[in-house]
Amino acid sequence: MECKEKDYISKISELSDSVSHYEVSYSSLQEALFRAERELDSLKKDRAVKDNDIQHSINDLKSALQELKLSKENLKAEVQTDLDVISRQWSECAEEIKQYTSLILPPPPAI
Repeated sequence: MECKEKDYISKISELSDSVSHYEVSYSSLQEALFRAERELDSLKKDRAVKDNDIQHSINDLKSALQELKLSKENLKAEVQTDLDVISRQWSECAEEIKQYTSLILPPPPAI
């Protein structure tokens, strides 16, 4: 009987050690899972920040492009106005040249 009691005690001790080992392993796994969840949350936040930064950059580029388009249109309008003024002044100068030329030079002979 005493031998069986020792066997039982030995088995109970082994089982107790196994349970303790599994409890430690389970606790370690829980801690690892908790750390992994925190890391995942951190990565998600970093990703959200990066996505937000990228979206801001895209919006900034779109605004800059729109400003460039407006500047281009304004510049075209200014250039067209300047060309119109130059054309008008050129026509006025050509008319004045004709008038001065007719005063200085005799009329061409009639054929």
